[in-house]
Amino acid sequence: MKKLLHEHLQTVLLLLSGLTYIVFLIVFLLKKKYLNREKIKASAIVEAEKENLLDKEIQQKSELCKILNFKNSLLQAKIGQLEKENFTYKEKVSYSSLLSFNEFIMLFPSEKYCLEVLDNLKWEHCYSCKKCESLLYSKTEKGRRCKKCNYVESERINTIFHRVKIPLQKSFYVLYFIFYNKNNVNVALLAENIDMRYNTCLCLVRKIQKVIEKQNDDIFLNPEGWKKIVLLDRLE
Repeated sequence: MKKLLHEHLQTVLLLLSGLTYIVFLIVFLLKKKYLNREKIKASAIVEAEKENLLDKEIQQKSELCKILNFKNSLLQAKIGQLEKENFTYKEKVSYSSLLSFNEFIMLFPSEKYCLEVLDNLKWEHCYSCKKCESLLYSKTEKGRRCKKCNYVESERINTIFHRVKIPLQKSFYVLYFIFYNKNNVNVALLAENIDMRYNTCLCLVRKIQKVIEKQNDDIFLNPEGWKKIVLLDRLE
């Protein structure tokens, strides 16, 4: 009898042990399922936030592109107007509205172009060699070479830009800025606009202003008065 009771007790204990394991397994699986669900939920929230940020970034870039396209269209329209009216470099400088430096260098796009402008201004009427007065010349990278005596004269000599080490694009813009502001110039602002050291800009401004001060105020009434300033050293 005791043996039978003992066997029944062992059986019950085994059943209880099995039930405990099953309960533990069920709890473990439920907990794992819950954690997976929370993980998926958190991942979905993160992905949603990423999509929102991406949408905002795309929208901001789209708005920025619209602004840039609008500004570019205005600039292209301005350039197109100049090209349509077939402005020469003389007419470009006398354009009514004051151009920014970035707009100006679109009209005077390179050092080579500026040298060509200076060449045309300096020898607009005729060329004559300073050494032998010959009228025959050939163009070189350093200026005009006399075919008779081989004397080379650069475009800068006997102009306001003689011995000026500043690039001609900036030099022409400084002259343009001074002339169309009728000699009233904020040097600090001008230097900042063209990315130039203040003292360097000041030296060129003073040189140009000194030339202008020798003229009467009528020079500002003539749209081509700037040419007289450029060629002053040659005229004197």
